[in-house]
Amino acid sequence: MMELAEHLGLGSVAIAGVSMGGAIAQQFACDYPAHADMLILADTFSEVSSLKAGFGGWMQWLTIKIAPGLLHTSLEWVYGDFPGISRYFQQTFDLMNNDQLLMARAALNRFYITPRLSNLHIPTLILAGDLFGDWFVDINRRIADAIPNAQFVILEKAMDPSNLVNPERFNNEVLAFFDEHEESIDH
Repeated sequence: MMELAEHLGLGSVAIAGVSMGGAIAQQFACDYPAHADMLILADTFSEVSSLKAGFGGWMQWLTIKIAPGLLHTSLEWVYGDFPGISRYFQQTFDLMNNDQLLMARAALNRFYITPRLSNLHIPTLILAGDLFGDWFVDINRRIADAIPNAQFVILEKAMDPSNLVNPERFNNEVLAFFDEHEESIDH
């Protein structure tokens, strides 16, 4: 991302990430704080430390490794009320190289950036959909608690990825945040 920003001649950027993209966005903001004006994170995590999160991550890795067909079934179950999203993920996973997907999932299972988040002093918005339950909301709330002055919003009737499950509410929150912090963006 830094190379892209440099190529485009951008001194600093507002960065947003959903789910795994949220982990990448946190890493960028921590590694290049002078180049991050604003941070927007949704349905993400800053570490995989709880038993439930760790178990879920390694079960996903194992499913991809030994029974990738089960991934389709699990997506249908999780996104049953959102068949378009289920199909989107199924098609996306079908196009991915399983070895690269396994490496990415294993890296995510070791992700731990929480202690570095307290060094971020930029406008930050954390969004979390409520449909995965309190444990998922709490993971995102811990990120907001770790970043000084971060705003935290629970999106009703949304889940990872909230921008696809409840795009209207997601977009409204993000646009309101941009409007509120427009002056702090380095032009």
